[in-house]
Amino acid sequence: MQYFRKGFVLPIIITCTVVFLIFIYWFFFIFSTNGSCIQVLQEARNPLTRQIKTFPTPCSVPLGWQKTTQVTNNKPPSQSDPTVNWKTYTNGAFSFKYPSDWDAKDTDSQTIVLNPKTRQPQETSHDTILIYRIANPNILTISQIIHRPNGSGMCCLGQFADSLIKKTESVKISGVEGERYYLGDGIYPNDETYVLQSGYVYNIENNGGLNFRNIYNQIISTFKFTDETANWKTYMNKDLGFNFQYPTNFSVNEDNNLISILDQDKNLEATVVSFDPRVVGISYCQANSQDKSRCQIININGLSASIDNRSNNKKEIILKNLSIVFYLNKSMTDKLSLQILSTFKFLN
Repeated sequence: MQYFRKGFVLPIIITCTVVFLIFIYWFFFIFSTNGSCIQVLQEARNPLTRQIKTFPTPCSVPLGWQKTTQVTNNKPPSQSDPTVNWKTYTNGAFSFKYPSDWDAKDTDSQTIVLNPKTRQPQETSHDTILIYRIANPNILTISQIIHRPNGSGMCCLGQFADSLIKKTESVKISGVEGERYYLGDGIYPNDETYVLQSGYVYNIENNGGLNFRNIYNQIISTFKFTDETANWKTYMNKDLGFNFQYPTNFSVNEDNNLISILDQDKNLEATVVSFDPRVVGISYCQANSQDKSRCQIININGLSASIDNRSNNKKEIILKNLSIVFYLNKSMTDKLSLQILSTFKFLN
């Protein structure tokens, strides 16, 4: 029995113990990766960056990440929608989704403030995502808007815009082209995204820097505009070759070459007249486009048009061979006139 001499038994016991532990570890590893974990996709959030990501199994979630909901479909992680369980904000003009652990508050008729219900230690009360919707009656371009002076009644970057903007890129929100501006440097660079839609300027701001950028991008990806003219009536004039839309409670009258748009009380709100430019000549704004206090050149469905903002609550638009006059009042607002104008189309 020389094999069991003193000093030989202990190494055998240690070796067997190590082999046994390795076997146990291997057994539980195989069970965890091929058992319950492999069947369900797991969504988790990084508590520091607030990044949301879907992992192939619950066991794949990194240490320190917070598990949220399990995704029971068969989509691979790269195709899973991280906003699937988010809440939805909606009104008559637009909608978007935001995290279920955030609040969305309308501070007034044109501002929505988005905040996390529980803030991380590195976040302050100033770290928010803001959405502005402001009337754009003068149909300013995005560049004109961001350079407007502070206090002009429209969200803007003002005279410091060029020094604040570090990077610019073209974006699309709900199919509408816009501009995104990256502001500032360091760990708290802010973002502002602008888009023009139906006579309004939309400005979506990220004031939370890198902490909120991932959520900011996802909110923008869910943003959708509501077509307020979808159920409007359509007027078509085949002889003159154009059509436009108008509210369902309005009506249209024709009297030879004069087309009148009336409100529900039969008050005159707008007129459309066809003319021959060779006979009539050019309008004031076509001749004086440099008069920025009164005149603007805009694009309507690919056609250039001049707007003459008269001082007597009258707005005249020359579009191709049409003179369109809006009589601004309680019924015919700037917004409504721009919505009607945006629906004008020529048949050829």
